[in-house]
Amino acid sequence: MGAEPAHPGAPSIRCTVQQNELLRMQPAGEGPQAHDRRRSQEQQLVDQVCAWIDMHLHEDIGWERLIRISGLQPKELQQLFQRHRKTTPMMYIRARLQSAPARKTG
Repeated sequence: MGAEPAHPGAPSIRCTVQQNELLRMQPAGEGPQAHDRRRSQEQQLVDQVCAWIDMHLHEDIGWERLIRISGLQPKELQQLFQRHRKTTPMMYIRARLQSAPARKTG
């Protein structure tokens, strides 16, 4: 599968896959500073995915596409959204679509 096309002004989430690998490699008994750093990295990743969603809101954003652009496993993405946004990725998309102004056509 190819990479998502770059969008002018879009945050780069190409480094996201590398960040995800680092998140997975954290030791179970991490100290408070490592825990805070990990939470910050998770928040940054969720923020990047949300920014990508916002820029592609009027496109067909399916679960497979979210997984591909995030570099996460489905369960991981779901858990991070739940932890940092108190919602699921799909509920986030629905809420953004409802609050977004209608897109003009033609």
